[in-house]
Amino acid sequence: MLSGPKLLKLLALLLLTALAAAAQTAPVVLTSPNGALEISFATVRGQSVQAAGGQLAYRVAFHGQPVLQWSNLGLLLEGTPPLGPAVRIESSQPSSQDETWTAVQGKASRIRNHYNAVTVETVEMAANGRRLAIEARAYDDGVAFRYTVPEQPSLKEVRILNEATQFRFSKFANLALISRGFETSNEDDYHELTIGGLHPEYLVNLPVLVEVPGIALHRRAQRRHAAQRLGSGEAPRRRPDGLAFEVGTGRRQRYAAGSGALKWPPGSEEWRAS
Repeated sequence: MLSGPKLLKLLALLLLTALAAAAQTAPVVLTSPNGALEISFATVRGQSVQAAGGQLAYRVAFHGQPVLQWSNLGLLLEGTPPLGPAVRIESSQPSSQDETWTAVQGKASRIRNHYNAVTVETVEMAANGRRLAIEARAYDDGVAFRYTVPEQPSLKEVRILNEATQFRFSKFANLALISRGFETSNEDDYHELTIGGLHPEYLVNLPVLVEVPGIALHRRAQRRHAAQRLGSGEAPRRRPDGLAFEVGTGRRQRYAAGSGALKWPPGSEEWRAS
């Protein structure tokens, strides 16, 4: 029977193990350097957090008030189930950056790059255990995230048909946007309407200005990927209150190879920012 120092060491080890396990079941929370913005990641069922695993999702708050409710994250891949609906959060690694650099042109000569960041590692609950990571950054004036598919034996190549990123606003929002087709120019007048006024067939170019109380959705570092467009989703999936819409690449891109999938080796996608 253990006693004395050995027993204390064993109890300390068990306590650390329990704390580590608890850290992975709670939502991963990232705040901006000034504490005003907060983006959280968790696995959910609907709007309820499921510690054991579920749909990968995120939410955003500003000064403690919700801006985005729990919104789904995921990638639709060719020839294999979607990546994101049935995962568990395995670990998270926080980091931060504060640097200043000189711009060649623009409104300011000195640019401060100051943010807090986190990488959320997830693993699929299915037998093959595919992995998906989310890299997120929180600045004082916005948040951003991107998908990363790590190199892994079960995924030698990634063929993206579409993505299942959602934006579920906490209040009924007004939009200022450009709604165009696949074959039309990205330059046009901005039109104002509510999210509830989006038709399922609309294709919405980024950026989109959203008044709740005032944010902009856009993408950065566009590489190896077709242009993103927003839509309210197909009719069966559309919420009756009109608070949500989804981001996708579009299945009919002319420059997508093969069967319409976007092919690239495991790695990082572009940033989605708001």
